[in-house]
Amino acid sequence: MGITVKLDKVDSGRIIINVSLEELIIINNALNETFEGLDDFDYHPRMGATQAEVMNLLKEVKSIIEII
Repeated sequence: MGITVKLDKVDSGRIIINVSLEELIIINNALNETFEGLDDFDYHPRMGATQAEVMNLLKEVKSIIEII
C-alpha cells in the first residue's frame, strides 16, 4: 500500500484532497486513537482542536467510509 494523497483544489480556505478508501480508514483510525491517548487537559493544545470538534470530524469520516 502506497500513500497517494493528492491535492485537488484550494479555494476560499477550503482544501480538497483525493484519498483512497484505505487512506481514509488510516485517517479514521488515527483520529479515533487520539481519544485513547490524550486526556482532556492535553487534547486541545496537542491536536489544535477540541475533542468535540475532532469527534464531529470523525463522525463525518466514518459516514463517508460507510457510504463507500
